[in-house]
Amino acid sequence: MTLEQQIFRLSADELWNLYQQIQLALLAKMRAQMLEMDQRLEAISKARRPLDLPLRPPIKSANGKRHTLAPKFRNPDDPNQTWAGRGLQPNWLKQAMKHGKRLEDFTIREGSTTGKRAKATMRSQAN
Repeated sequence: MTLEQQIFRLSADELWNLYQQIQLALLAKMRAQMLEMDQRLEAISKARRPLDLPLRPPIKSANGKRHTLAPKFRNPDDPNQTWAGRGLQPNWLKQAMKHGKRLEDFTIREGSTTGKRAKATMRSQAN
């Protein structure tokens, strides 16, 4: 006799008991699988930590090459702090804008020097 035939021969009470047992068995299996997945994720996370790998790989352009955007805005108080204008605004920019500055005040002009070059230029001009 097949399992299907055996099930159809059960009474309503027997079917209800079987249903409850199946629910418990499924719940136990799902919990075991979730625990196993958590353990795998923890192992991956531990293995990645010493290498300082990011959670996600960097996004690549359509041709598969990764590129960086040129910065469009610069912090005048610290020329090393820049922002390309994408994503969340950096804290230095948010704070300045709260104090009445406009976004245009931080726009990088063409031909302006940046970072180490700016410091070297300032030093050479001072001498």
